[in-house]
Amino acid sequence: SYQMRCNVVVRTNVSKGSGFFVNSRTVITNYHVVNTDSANIKIRPSTDFKNYEGTVIAYSQQNDFAAIKLKSYQKNMNDFFENNEFKSCKLSEKNPNINSEVIAIGHPNNRQFSLTKGTLEKYLTRDFKDAKGKKIYDIIDQNTNQVLGHGDTYSQAEAIANDLVATRGGRYKIKREEAIHWIQMNAYITHGSSGGPLYHKGWVIGVNTLSYKGDNMAIHYKKLKKFLDNNEINN
Repeated sequence: SYQMRCNVVVRTNVSKGSGFFVNSRTVITNYHVVNTDSANIKIRPSTDFKNYEGTVIAYSQQNDFAAIKLKSYQKNMNDFFENNEFKSCKLSEKNPNINSEVIAIGHPNNRQFSLTKGTLEKYLTRDFKDAKGKKIYDIIDQNTNQVLGHGDTYSQAEAIANDLVATRGGRYKIKREEAIHWIQMNAYITHGSSGGPLYHKGWVIGVNTLSYKGDNMAIHYKKLKKFLDNNEINN
């Protein structure tokens, strides 16, 4: 029940997916769930039977994240959720070990909510290669703090940054980061699961997103933390 409390169903007129609260009024889902019909978003929390209208307040097409804020609605003194304040999920502080137990919660195949259990199999880079021991170098816009590219080595990142200076101007910094982008796991997900949380011991470690060559993938929680920080969204 603790892990269910912050989960939601995300619907538009043309698509359905999953999501979860990162604060009392903001939901995270995948960008591809809402990008085709962002004007008609409906959110249904697991703890309520209402559909709430939502507005996209930030997104990253590159990392497939969208942040949705619940719209205010007319207050009803008998309505416990009159202020749109819901329980939020907490993001992990560390990487679980390989073979750790994980739980995926989502909205697959039009089920209201579905919980599946499995194990964490691998950490992968953005291009689905083993991320063990690897580092990448992010090129970051100093004004917006947005990540504009990556290099496998510092010199490669420096060359990309120099090209950006030449083509668009501005100032950039290079920061060394873990290469992990994907979590490969065998908890079952399918259409409608996109945007739902992947849990380990009650902490969100990833955002369930897709299957790649038969393996199920979630976006690593550090990518989500960076997205939230860049858009000044609290968790």
